[in-house]
Amino acid sequence: MRMRWFGVLIALSAIGCGNEEPRAQALPPDANAGGTGGVGGFLGGGGNRDEDGGEAPRDAAADADTPFMSGFALGECVDETDLPSATNQVFMPSDFPVTRGFAHWIGTCGDPVLQIGLSNGNCPNGGGHELVIEIDADAIGDGTLFIPGGNQVSEERPDRPIRIRYVRPTSLTPAGTWGTCAGVFGEIIVEALDVTDDAALRAELGLTLAACNTSTTPTTFALVGSFNLKLERGLSEVCPR
Repeated sequence: MRMRWFGVLIALSAIGCGNEEPRAQALPPDANAGGTGGVGGFLGGGGNRDEDGGEAPRDAAADADTPFMSGFALGECVDETDLPSATNQVFMPSDFPVTRGFAHWIGTCGDPVLQIGLSNGNCPNGGGHELVIEIDADAIGDGTLFIPGGNQVSEERPDRPIRIRYVRPTSLTPAGTWGTCAGVFGEIIVEALDVTDDAALRAELGLTLAACNTSTTPTTFALVGSFNLKLERGLSEVCPR
């Protein structure tokens, strides 16, 4: 992976640290901006953490419009001792130690979203330095976006099935939120991604994300890394038909 992204690292370093004109647009503050405890569905998904990180059942159900109950089910959030460090890491920026990973469902059974995240800190809430990727389940199932190999990422719109937020807490410099909120370019190279029980979730990331607030500097932020997680419960388990 290091060789594959060597050229990307150089290019993104120049772009992410440059003095280009801001591309971000004024947007409402994100639910996760500047906070700790992670992202709970930054585009309306829900999925707040439970207090002890243990079993948190979901209303899997019958009602397609009923939001999933909050919290992680057992095994959906893993700490450093159970997290493969060699494949769950961020090379850029270099001040992002990954010690926690999670993969679970947010939203509703009528509109399920797979939420994948890496952060510092421990389960359930993490330490506030966090990368979160949200992917509409339909896009995984029918291959409209996420297929094995390279997948281009672009600015989020209602018809695009992916949202990304990278949050740096106020204890870091710079601090703020970057993502697909106002412009992005880059690629997610998918090795494995599915919606079934115990599915492997593996990908490499090479992204330049835009600031989600016009007052945030720098206006873009380069992020290169990878995730290697497991989907503890498939879509058919949380939303039985």
